[in-house]
Amino acid sequence: MKKLMALLCAGVLACSMNLVVFAAPSPSTSDTADNAVVGNSTVEEVRVWDEVLVDGVAVTGKVSVAAASEAKEAEAAAQAKAISAKASVLEVVEVSFDGSFKKITIPFNVKNVTAGQNIVVLHQKADGTWETITPDKVENGKVTATFTSLSPVAFVAVNGAAVASPKTADAYAAAIAMVAVISLAGAAVAGKKAFN
Repeated sequence: MKKLMALLCAGVLACSMNLVVFAAPSPSTSDTADNAVVGNSTVEEVRVWDEVLVDGVAVTGKVSVAAASEAKEAEAAAQAKAISAKASVLEVVEVSFDGSFKKITIPFNVKNVTAGQNIVVLHQKADGTWETITPDKVENGKVTATFTSLSPVAFVAVNGAAVASPKTADAYAAAIAMVAVISLAGAAVAGKKAFN
């Protein structure tokens, strides 16, 4: 009896230790407010934490992000619908750089963007027309794009709703592991009562 109880308890302990794997990762230092921001942002949803590349050279502290006007937001929304009826504008911001460049690559931290999501970047040129830029990279919470000029920039989800986050799968796995732990604990208690 003692051996059976010890075996069941060991199983519960082993399963519960594995639950640590499913914990959310700690925020990286680049996500904390204490970290020095690369550039300035008045928009909580769009920030630039990483170095930007200006004509192939990494620089810091010269990119500014500000909220766009309602008129610019409306223009970006109309441009997005011209791309796809299901397109959805995530954010529209005014982006500026303190210096000159021929080409600038900026890694924007954009909330609610997931890796694999179909994102395009709209940029309004000096003549008022909007160009569609395919991002260099789309990662969880980050869109990196290259520009030849800056001004209003819009982040657009082409297929509308965001792609399900990979963390969803982790949540399901964690739920299954939790059910297994509860089941083993129940078996241990039931076994103890049956043999007493």
